[in-house]
Amino acid sequence: MTDEITDINGDKRNPDGTFAEGNKGGPGRPVFSLISMLKAELQKCPEGQDKRTYADMLIQRIMKKAISDGDDQQIKNILQYVEGMPRQGIDMKHQGKITLEEFLNESETRDNQE
Repeated sequence: MTDEITDINGDKRNPDGTFAEGNKGGPGRPVFSLISMLKAELQKCPEGQDKRTYADMLIQRIMKKAISDGDDQQIKNILQYVEGMPRQGIDMKHQGKITLEEFLNESETRDNQE
């Protein structure tokens, strides 16, 4: 192969097409991600609107769907985003082996402690 730049090996590449020493491998991630672009748009006010941003209108629509329309799934989503999912502990004491009697005794003990 030759050392000339071709469509296959490009600039700053070895003749076999691999990156030459000192080549970072591309321009990297764009400065703005989709999330940052979306957040910027949500802070804007639609034309003809005073003071209410897209974010304000989105929150109002979500709340209306959850409360006024009684959408249980939307209510669940709001609670999960605000409060987070309930913690679920894992008891590794028995390494997966426990008798029914042990389980019931431990459950009763836990219930009495709460």
